[in-house]
Amino acid sequence: DDLRENSIRIVGPNNLIGFANTQGEVIITPQFEMASSFYQGKAIIGKGCKKVPWDNHVQEGGCNHFSIICNENGYIDRQGNIQKIGRYSYEEIMNEIKWKPED
Repeated sequence: DDLRENSIRIVGPNNLIGFANTQGEVIITPQFEMASSFYQGKAIIGKGCKKVPWDNHVQEGGCNHFSIICNENGYIDRQGNIQKIGRYSYEEIMNEIKWKPED
């Protein structure tokens, strides 16, 4: 992952996602099934997530391309506080908070 807004996503031993700062110190304990990087102080999170392989990639010898689809999406602030979570699509949350991926 790339450093964005002085933080980087990390994966804990339980495969949950959190964030560390530029010194490698954990600033948000891994607790999210899915989390985007931060943009304008907000990161998108998901609960009840599953990996969905792209097309026929599973049959093509173990290719690891997949999308993550979550039953609930929301977002957190820079302190890791959940600001919103519910049965929203990733795109609805992305549009609401005006989140943009890195160029």
